[in-house]
Amino acid sequence: PKGPTDWYPTKIGNLRFSSNNLNFGPVKTNVADTTTVIVYNEGNKPISIQNFKAPGHIVLSSSPKVIPPTQTAMIKATFDGKAAG
Repeated sequence: PKGPTDWYPTKIGNLRFSSNNLNFGPVKTNVADTTTVIVYNEGNKPISIQNFKAPGHIVLSSSPKVIPPTQTAMIKATFDGKAAG
């Protein structure tokens, strides 16, 4: 049967990700576009995900901000075409 290692193949520490990149598809310089990636905590302690570092034209947020063990969070990335210029 499939499980977290299949659904979230990219591993960094105790976090597993549904993808190793953020694919916005074709982007335009005058509009914003959003994509998401799911993060899974395979550890036995809660993990806080905040204080993201990204270029100024990409805004990242997480819901929830703390991932309990064996649970998921969604990271939302918004590309601001106007700011990217």
